[in-house]
Amino acid sequence: GSSYQVIKIRVDPVSPDLGFKMTSLSMFAAEGPTMAQQAAVAGNVLAPPALSLEQVLQMQDAEIEAYSKPEFQKQLWTALEAAGHEFEKTAHARQELCLPVQVPIVGRLGFEPTALGVSQAAQAALEHHSNEKVQKRNSILTKLLNPKPLPATWKTPEIHSSLGA
Repeated sequence: GSSYQVIKIRVDPVSPDLGFKMTSLSMFAAEGPTMAQQAAVAGNVLAPPALSLEQVLQMQDAEIEAYSKPEFQKQLWTALEAAGHEFEKTAHARQELCLPVQVPIVGRLGFEPTALGVSQAAQAALEHHSNEKVQKRNSILTKLLNPKPLPATWKTPEIHSSLGA
């Protein structure tokens, strides 16, 4: 059995003088695509992808949808309550719950589907931080991830209608 390796490079023009800047490089080995990608990332060969405004909004909308679910909110509230008022413990509890939600979302956007990919996606999203739509969604995410005590009759908040297109 022969093994094939496909290398896909995306380049964006920087300026006529400077030539091109490599923005992403994907390696796929027929035997194990993730191994090739992991090796490339580990060797700093794979530059994390940049995110367009549209992609940042998609990422935020997917997170808002997941974090709005009553079962997620109940788990979050329980975890935060158990962590008490210690910042490090609550931050860790929040991260433990959010990571499984974030990993597949950033994976769909071309990032490594790991904690590192989540971190790189958050870094890439900062480029659009001053955008009004991004700020509005960040505010919603902050509220969703820092819940006040939940009423017994908890329902999914009606936030999607307030987002605007």
